[in-house]
Amino acid sequence: MAIDFKGINGPNQNQGSVSQSRGSDSASRGQAAARQGAEGSNPSSDDTVELSPAVQVLQQLEASIRDLPEVNEQRVEEIRTAIAEGRFEINAERIAAKLVNLERSLGS
Repeated sequence: MAIDFKGINGPNQNQGSVSQSRGSDSASRGQAAARQGAEGSNPSSDDTVELSPAVQVLQQLEASIRDLPEVNEQRVEEIRTAIAEGRFEINAERIAAKLVNLERSLGS
């Protein structure tokens, strides 16, 4: 189902005044769209909406973000202290593995 916004006001409408501001032009187009929507036909039961694969991936990512735990302040403070004292060791292999897993989960 597609909506054609280009011809929403019909032919030859709103072409007379060049000094008309963009804001009021947009408002009048929005009002015309609302009138047309109110006057248009009711949606039938066979109308469908399909989400693109990109939207589906975004929905999955949103759900996984929602499920993430909150920040563990105690762990953050432990790491902060270890860095300040020079005890924090960086495990490059672990970081690389996590980056590879992230890339795979994003489908890249």
